Amino acid sequence: MRTTVDLPEALLRLARRRAGAARTTLSEIVVEALQAFLTTGGARESETPYQVLTFGSPSARFPSEAELQEALDADDAESIRLGRR
Repeated sequence: MRTTVDLPEALLRLARRRAGAARTTLSEIVVEALQAFLTTGGARESETPYQVLTFGSPSARFPSEAELQEALDADDAESIRLGRR
């Protein structure tokens, strides 16, 4: 079935190059791309832009600046004792 689709010039050039490299037609490239888009629900819907990693308890309290500094100092001292630096 024939239809008319307006494509951006750069996209059309890229699709024609891809068709030539694959030794197929522009129509086949468009059909494959549209099938892939429709069967996956569309790239924008199926892709998660990022994944949030969490750990610990949401109700836990954050350490104070002094507690953080104490833990870093203890880690530094342990590193020196073990020769890790």
